[in-house]
Amino acid sequence: FLPFTTNTALTQPALLRSSLDGDVRPTMVNLTLVNRYFSRLNLKAYYRYYDLDNRSKRLFLPDGYVATDGSETADDEDLRSFPYSYSKQNIGLDAAYDITRWLKGKFSYGWERTHRERREVLNANEHSFGPTFDIKPNSWLLFRASYRRLLRDASDYDAGRAVVYETGLTPDELREERLEALRKVDEAARNRDKFSLFTQISPLQNLTIHGGFDLVNDRYPRTVVGLRRQINYSPSVGFIYSPLEWARFFGDYNWDRLDWKLRAMERSAQNVNGCPGRDQQTPENCPSSLWTSRGREKVHSFSIGMDADLIKNLLAFRLQYGYSQGVSQVRASGNSTPGNTPATDYPTISNRWHELLARFEYALHKNVDLRFGYYFNAYSTKDAGVDVMKLWMGDVDSGARNSIFLGDRLKGNYEAHTGFLGVRFKF
Repeated sequence: FLPFTTNTALTQPALLRSSLDGDVRPTMVNLTLVNRYFSRLNLKAYYRYYDLDNRSKRLFLPDGYVATDGSETADDEDLRSFPYSYSKQNIGLDAAYDITRWLKGKFSYGWERTHRERREVLNANEHSFGPTFDIKPNSWLLFRASYRRLLRDASDYDAGRAVVYETGLTPDELREERLEALRKVDEAARNRDKFSLFTQISPLQNLTIHGGFDLVNDRYPRTVVGLRRQINYSPSVGFIYSPLEWARFFGDYNWDRLDWKLRAMERSAQNVNGCPGRDQQTPENCPSSLWTSRGREKVHSFSIGMDADLIKNLLAFRLQYGYSQGVSQVRASGNSTPGNTPATDYPTISNRWHELLARFEYALHKNVDLRFGYYFNAYSTKDAGVDVMKLWMGDVDSGARNSIFLGDRLKGNYEAHTGFLGVRFKF
């Protein structure tokens, strides 16, 4: 029921209902069993079920819809909204054993089943397993290492279940590759390896230093067009220092780096060798270009702050500042057939974010706190992507999709100043 665009020169399509008639019924079930009967051995099993039952009524748009500030209509099926629903089931088994006084080991297994409605994959299963080791030789040192292997299938992937895709393949190739092409990243078959390291050192009674490192390596073995692989590095370090009984200082720094590789297909938008154009091309006789995009995203984040008991058990104060800087780079390469645009590197995107919090907490009662303070948030970005793909597609004419979507207010710089007053109840 939100307008398709803020462009007042365009007439909004008519709606046949005045109410959403929304009806969503979520259900969550958690069951956990713990066994500590055996000496030095802890066993745990759990089952979780979540169901998002969406019974909202479907909406019919007889006058079509507005696409990127242009006038566009679609067939009857596309003009009927569909209330998506899904459910998830999880089963987990953990076995932890105290090997020695200072060494503990744990092995975990997990199974997750996701059921979706009207998506390319209706039912997906993911299995995960791996060990975790805790080394604690004394009270001031802890070292933890873990590994997790996750295997997700994408059985019966049907790219045409929600919408019919044209892949540019011959009929024989289409029959062979239909289940392999155009994989959406949240549904595609994936093999994930996750390594985690964590350490905590307390050289002084009032000082604790912690550090960690996460490595996530994803592969999409059955994806032909779409995300093929990505790897994420994330080291971090931080401290907590309490030089006085009433004051505590803390700080954290985190660095994230994500490298990914994606394969895309672009078909000719013009009449080339008898092909009538992108919208009317047939897979068996029209040229297409295969692009490979390689991206690298890096984010630096840190925060620093303090907690102070200005009046013990009565008035507390927190001051915290955070800053993040992110850069995204994309390099593209690949073959270019006649009538198609050559692969081109995308402009670098950069973002900066600031956050400042000053908060007082006054104890009205042992179970009631009054919170008030000031919050500041600022965001700045350098992103050439506000004009869809026009900046990177040269003079390729793709119609209204080259225009700026006037309803998009998410991009751009901003500052926010917020004063707040709240009450917290503790039970």
